[in-house]
Amino acid sequence: MYVNIKNYVHRLHGVNVLDTVVEAVANSLHAGATNISIAIGYQDGTDSKKYIRSIEVSDNGAGFHIENQGSFNEFMSDYKLKIGGRGVGRFAYLKVFSIVKYESTYKGDDEFTDVGFIFDEKFEASYFRISKSMRKSTGTKLILSGIKKKFDTTKQAARSSQDVKAYLLEKLLIEFSMNNSFAIDIVSKDFDKETICNRDIPEFEESKFKISREEITKEKMLIRADEEFLIKYFFKKMCQQNHIFVQSVAR
Repeated sequence: MYVNIKNYVHRLHGVNVLDTVVEAVANSLHAGATNISIAIGYQDGTDSKKYIRSIEVSDNGAGFHIENQGSFNEFMSDYKLKIGGRGVGRFAYLKVFSIVKYESTYKGDDEFTDVGFIFDEKFEASYFRISKSMRKSTGTKLILSGIKKKFDTTKQAARSSQDVKAYLLEKLLIEFSMNNSFAIDIVSKDFDKETICNRDIPEFEESKFKISREEITKEKMLIRADEEFLIKYFFKKMCQQNHIFVQSVAR
């Protein structure tokens, strides 16, 4: 199916610079990464502040293997549907940056393979450049650069490493809580290094409940069944408002 990427990106609204970091980290976690590094490049603005100009996200996940390549080449793929992926997040990169580059290594049946490509508005499967790897570990590096005018120094305020950490914790708390062990380093030459790990995740309370449902079988028989769910939650009072984060897992 052909997709007009340029037109879709143009219609994509409500995206900011840090949303691209959220998308990249979420993809790393979905790939099974336990170590993620976020390197942020800044530039000086006309108002003496610093502004994000580039982002690199590296991980030790499974890499851009064959299934990921097929999913990437399919608009709104259901490959990661079970873990909350919608298959559209990568377009946020093109909304904010003009250059989106991937460098990745995955392990096939007997050897490691390198995959590299540029993601742009004319992307197609032929963009994948595949070769035998000399590496002995898997992982992916995403390079975002060439920030677009709408998001440059006249529009976007500077974000410190601490701000990036706070934003990731707000947007990806559920994903973080589902990973037993991980470490995310946020580094730049302009701000202090920050780290996100399991110690930053609050302790969730749990509550189980059941939902009864009825179903008609092919034999026209009515059957009743109970489905059990587990809700994990915590309440955090901030700015006189209760913030609730919920994880629901079917049993």
